[in-house]
Amino acid sequence: MTESDWKKPFLIALIGSLCVSAFIGVIIFLIGNFGELEMRILGTTISIGVFSLIGLFFANLYEKNKVLLFSSTGLIFTILGFLINILYIWDLLDDEIYWKSMLIFIIITLSALHASLIMLLKSNNLVNTSIMATLLMIGLVAIFLIVLVILDGDVSEFIFRILGAIAILDGLGTIVTPLLKRFVKLQ
Repeated sequence: MTESDWKKPFLIALIGSLCVSAFIGVIIFLIGNFGELEMRILGTTISIGVFSLIGLFFANLYEKNKVLLFSSTGLIFTILGFLINILYIWDLLDDEIYWKSMLIFIIITLSALHASLIMLLKSNNLVNTSIMATLLMIGLVAIFLIVLVILDGDVSEFIFRILGAIAILDGLGTIVTPLLKRFVKLQ
């Protein structure tokens, strides 16, 4: 597929949803009664805009053949997250299922985004080792967070301690890896 094949739907959805959201928002504020239908329509158009913007980022990475695994994962979970959000807005999904699903989709999408950005730093063996270690930490943080969501946070203090330690290592890798790449360039 060409670059425009992937970006075009997200750009059209983003531009269209922003225009429709603005129009609906103005109408609702000027003459609407802030009823349930108006709020659902506004929520739907805002969701299209937000999820299109996120999808546009992943589509851009995918088209440039950058980090295909993470960019395609991000695209898939962005679309799934959008669908779940729409089902909830239109009252077709239970509250608990919605919140747990959305939190899981957010965790996966942000983890894919984080991993995608780290993967763009490929360089020599030292930097690549740091990238792999950071990706492992990103994955572990995501897994721990998803388990916490599923179990409603009902886990032992030890699990929270492990998660905290892994999150610190994730942050360390996120900060150190670009610095290592810069250091390697200086030599």
